Amino acid sequence: MKTPTASSVHCLLRRPVAARPAPPPAVLPAPPTRQQTARAFSVLNRPPPNYPGHLPLTRIERAALALGSGVLSLANPYRGDLIAVCGEATATPYFIHRLHRAMLASATGRRILRDRPRITSSSLDLPRLRALPPNTVGGTYGEVAIKAFEFANTLLPMTGFALLAVATLKKSERQRFWSVYGPWALRNGLRSDEVINIYWEEEMETDVQELRQRLGIEQPPDLRDIRKREREERRKRKQGWRARQ
Repeated sequence: MKTPTASSVHCLLRRPVAARPAPPPAVLPAPPTRQQTARAFSVLNRPPPNYPGHLPLTRIERAALALGSGVLSLANPYRGDLIAVCGEATATPYFIHRLHRAMLASATGRRILRDRPRITSSSLDLPRLRALPPNTVGGTYGEVAIKAFEFANTLLPMTGFALLAVATLKKSERQRFWSVYGPWALRNGLRSDEVINIYWEEEMETDVQELRQRLGIEQPPDLRDIRKREREERRKRKQGWRARQ
């Protein structure tokens, strides 16, 4: 009988090594078709709806809706539906989120979001507002300068578009806006608190000066004093012209 050698014993005691399976072949993704590539980069690609019944708009549709409603609302400022459409089409999806964050950071803003008040003939009784004293919020209003203030405070594009109504004012009114009320509105709109967090339905009987102090808004120029100075300047110019005759 042949005596096993050390090398043969080592071969018998060594654990056999299992053969490694061959790696599966790499599967590369199929290249996108021309139709898929065009849809991914197409401006006509409609985003998914946010809720049942929602019809999302493409960027082209939203831009056309904003432009059309803005132009028509300038031509007819009494079309409240067009003004609302312009505001909604230009506020989303960027500016509305900033206002939402500002409201969530305020106790009054959170209450407004929870209550969701709507301006109706019952919530804002116009005959009652007309009967309020002139020093109250309900008895005071500021026309085009208010839109300049809102634009600086909220950054909503619709309020900026509304400033185009300055072109419809008289020459003296336009000069007064650009020299007096426009700078006042922009300066105070940038530095005051967020007016979106004011529960206006509850502030109609508040003294307007008290509300200005609360929001950090300075007293606007008095239109009556401005007109009085303008009349005095016209009178002096007329007297000077007569004296030279």
